[in-house]
Amino acid sequence: MYQFKKIPFFKLLIPLVIGIILGAEVSVFTTNYPLIIALVLSVFILFLVQYQKAEKYKFYYLIAVDLFLICLGFSTVSFQQYNLKPDHYSSNISVDSSYTVIAKLSDVITEKTKTYKCPIVIEKIKINNEYKSINEKSFCYVKKSALVLPELGKYFVFKAKPSPITQPLNPNEFDYHKYLERKTIYYQFFVDSACLQKVDVESGFDLVDYSLKAKQWVIDCFRYELKPKHAAICVALITGYDDEISRTTMTEFANTGTLHVLSVSGLHTGLLYLLINFIFSIIDKNNRFKIIRLIVSIILLWAFALLTGFSAPVLRAVIMFNVVSVGRLFFRHTTQNQLNVLCFSGFILLLANPFLFYDVGFQLSYWAMFGLIYLQPKLQDMYLPENYFGRTIFQNAYSSLAATISTLPISLYFFHQFPIWFLFCNILIIPLTFLILMLCLLFLVKIKFVGLALGVLLDFLLWFIHLFKSNSTIELIDFRLSDLLFLGIILVLINQVLSFKRYSITVLCAFVLISWELVNLFEVHYSKSKSMLAVYHLSNNSTTMIKNTTTVIYNQVDSVNFDFHIKPHLISLNNSKVLTQPYNQIKANKNSFLILSNMGRLPVTNYKTINKLILQNNYKLTEEHLRLFTNVNEVVIDGSIKYGNAMRIEKLCRKFDVKLYSTKTQGAFITEL
Repeated sequence: MYQFKKIPFFKLLIPLVIGIILGAEVSVFTTNYPLIIALVLSVFILFLVQYQKAEKYKFYYLIAVDLFLICLGFSTVSFQQYNLKPDHYSSNISVDSSYTVIAKLSDVITEKTKTYKCPIVIEKIKINNEYKSINEKSFCYVKKSALVLPELGKYFVFKAKPSPITQPLNPNEFDYHKYLERKTIYYQFFVDSACLQKVDVESGFDLVDYSLKAKQWVIDCFRYELKPKHAAICVALITGYDDEISRTTMTEFANTGTLHVLSVSGLHTGLLYLLINFIFSIIDKNNRFKIIRLIVSIILLWAFALLTGFSAPVLRAVIMFNVVSVGRLFFRHTTQNQLNVLCFSGFILLLANPFLFYDVGFQLSYWAMFGLIYLQPKLQDMYLPENYFGRTIFQNAYSSLAATISTLPISLYFFHQFPIWFLFCNILIIPLTFLILMLCLLFLVKIKFVGLALGVLLDFLLWFIHLFKSNSTIELIDFRLSDLLFLGIILVLINQVLSFKRYSITVLCAFVLISWELVNLFEVHYSKSKSMLAVYHLSNNSTTMIKNTTTVIYNQVDSVNFDFHIKPHLISLNNSKVLTQPYNQIKANKNSFLILSNMGRLPVTNYKTINKLILQNNYKLTEEHLRLFTNVNEVVIDGSIKYGNAMRIEKLCRKFDVKLYSTKTQGAFITEL
């Protein structure tokens, strides 16, 4: 770790990140006054220590700097949490009332099953007969029957009720509410087709609007000229808009460990940056036009960002590579200087938006860049063929391996799977993606023969990834926060062992590895030893799960609901055997559960022994049922129960003094057996 001591922004970045985590996870203060006092106090200490100019005060100087940066990180988070401010519009509206909203479409419209999803920026909202300017992001969902849809860069007005983003209702489910909250989106609107109309207001020139129109133009170019499956991939490569790629194709890319090529991000920006530098290395072999190279690189990278509609991942990558370009011009091209520039760009981006730290794409981009800067040269020092062809293959393999190693803890923590063939697939797919990306750019300037070449290459790409559709990934990896920390520490120690070859570091690495295994054994034993029943919340659907010490059994499940709502919980259970088979009665200890799902037919059982009912498939419970099940003390209803039916069941339960549990309001019903 000695080399990192000489990277100033690495040392500054750590306390800033600590402050951001504290600010996001520990909501201690509702105002900024304590933070302001802490900042002023730390600045005062800084000036006091600087004035003394004494070596003995160096330790206090460093403490003051860290305190200042922690408070700065805390303060930036507090500043971004608009909904906690007393004058925020959310404190003056009700979800039961409709409001008139003036908004502007802020990104490309996405087609859903029944609606169009429109990302918007709310300019004004009418509260108490007075328009309030807010300028905040949101979503509005417009029914497909609408005759009028919003246009990019144009204002429109609608009237609808604000709908809060729902909290996750199943264990370990992706927290979409928190995800949008960190993007400062607190409400969404479901708009009837008759309640939306355009507003003829000139908004003037707006670069962001112009970039979004460029993005829409790119999408239309590919849609009208190429096959749908080809156009979907080209659009994803250029703009990051991947909603039109089939779920099967996305899964196959994920299985090969190359899903990142479909998400326009640092990879695509980096490939373009490398191409620009390669062209200049041919034109300017003596490196005499460094300033011109810098200017051209910056212009072309920002032009690429314009084509993507200034999407957040590309914007981050462009800023990062701009800083790297400037750093290469003014500083020596050493690993330490490159890492310092990388940390500086992250420092600036986190100051501007501290919630980027929680963005998976942001973390993966920076860790991948770290791997390419720090690990790839070390791997290349081990062995690199002298001939051009062999050197190119090994360089691609080393870059893929370095990026995978550096992102491995984050990838396992968020995605819980590991692609077995990632190294082999990336060696072929990344260069192929680079070629397709260049052809896509040429296609946009209307070079006709390019379309034919694109079709051939895309067919080959889809055929190749289809070869790995099965048995190509290790799935359902239970990788928790403790695992992430242990693996991160072990990777650092392994690097130290290889760099310094010290026995003491080897022993420490072995000790950490053994500690990790012991913690894992405890966690696995604890999760496997529990037997439980779970009734999940699925909108208009039903699934129940029984778990014992060896097996997990679902009564019914479909693939879409399983992946998004059930699979995260299954991963945490550490059970290797998973079955799907129908059942309608569960007996354990003093409880006997009966599942009612088929109207007009009751399971054959001793009704007096049943003390809990689970209603599925919108089952309509009646008074006769409750008189028949004399010992029932609780009724559980899941997401399949319609609103009217749920209200009627609630009245019945009150009448018979039976406890009601609704997964829609209380989340998944989970009880130990």
